[in-house]
Amino acid sequence: MTYEELQKKHKELSARTEENFQEAIRIANETKRVEKVCEDTPKILKELDQEFAAITKLDPKDISFLFVATALQIVRQYTSPLCSRV
Repeated sequence: MTYEELQKKHKELSARTEENFQEAIRIANETKRVEKVCEDTPKILKELDQEFAAITKLDPKDISFLFVATALQIVRQYTSPLCSRV
């Protein structure tokens, strides 16, 4: 290999090394962001629950009733065609 070829190869490798280093920094920053979101998840969920309750004016008992009613409607929807065939 000539000196010029070695210099060219060195520049290419240096450029790839810098790209890899920048990608590693980006990944590390994203990992820190995800870690913070994971740590704050209970707080975020609590805030969402409070916001939902404030907007809808539903308490936990009302929400339970709503889910049970929805489940019963789903069961009725899927079983009524079966009953009409019999």
